[in-house]
Amino acid sequence: MLQQVLTASIFGFFTAGFFLIWLNNRIFPSAGVFALSYGFAGAAFGFEALYSLVSGYDFIMPVSDTLYMLSALFLSIGLSFRFNQKPPLLFLSLIFAATFFPTQWYWFVENDFTLRTEIISYGCAGMIALGAINIYDRINSLLDRALYYATIGFSVQFVFITVLTLRINKEALNLSNFVDSMYLELLHFSVAIFAIAVAVLLFTSLAVNVIEELQKTSDRDSLTKVHNRSSFENHAINAVEKHLMNGQQLALIVCDIDHFKKANDLNGHSYGDKILLSFVASLKECRRDIDIIGRIGGDQFTILLPKANVEMARLMAEYARTKFDQEHTLDNGKKINLTASFGVTQLVGKDTYRSFFERADKMLYKAKNSERNKVLTHST
Repeated sequence: MLQQVLTASIFGFFTAGFFLIWLNNRIFPSAGVFALSYGFAGAAFGFEALYSLVSGYDFIMPVSDTLYMLSALFLSIGLSFRFNQKPPLLFLSLIFAATFFPTQWYWFVENDFTLRTEIISYGCAGMIALGAINIYDRINSLLDRALYYATIGFSVQFVFITVLTLRINKEALNLSNFVDSMYLELLHFSVAIFAIAVAVLLFTSLAVNVIEELQKTSDRDSLTKVHNRSSFENHAINAVEKHLMNGQQLALIVCDIDHFKKANDLNGHSYGDKILLSFVASLKECRRDIDIIGRIGGDQFTILLPKANVEMARLMAEYARTKFDQEHTLDNGKKINLTASFGVTQLVGKDTYRSFFERADKMLYKAKNSERNKVLTHST
């Protein structure tokens, strides 16, 4: 009984931990699913401890076994969510049904405790193994690999202990000896070890992602979600050094919205925010995956274009200018018809980031001081 209570307490601790992660970071739904998985397992151990204390409550056993099955099911689903994979719900449902209904039959209709126990063990092993197999293609890091092998080990230990005790050792189980059986003692010990290992790896993996998300948040402009000034300049400084060293081309676009302050003052900040989001959408439509967009202040934005010359950058800027020049419809149905100006340049051998930026910025202000709504380039 003490072992069940201790294990149930450990599972309860992990349940609370996963639930708190999910509660504070809803972008990780897998944490909520893991909380359910470990919660069901903890409840199952708790019911087993209760059964060893009281007599005449045989219904506790099928309840406990069902909770074990649900724990394995949700662990498998949680793993798929964790790695952004679609859970194999059809196969999981089939394994769960093929486990649940026979165990009820061998409890309520035919009394075969040993066979019933085997079915539960193999069913739980199958659901957990299926979850591990489903994430195999998404393994990228050493931590992912450790989690994968720990989960496979978790699955295999059900089969190993069941075969060892019930097949090789031919231990016969019944209601009176089940709590003190070799099968249950070995299984409880092994499940506790593997469940703790998997939980620690999951906590570590989630913590890494939380830190990464916080880093992304600190590097992004809160409204437009592009890089803020500090983040963009760090990327740009590194890119300038790298491209000068490798002799690769690098281009820069600096742009802003024409008469933005006037439109913002006349219509309010909410209207201005929608204009900025519309402008960023136009910039994103023209960029490549390797290009970096930054908001460096107010309505002024920059685009860093690795492996691009001034002509490629000019064409990209023209495309964005044309897109933004067209009418846009805001969420409230109101039409906007604003324009933007662009300055474009290319990296040269003696450039620093500051000289690189100032050259493009100079082209921008030349465009704004003439007719606006145009792209001016600095050929070098």
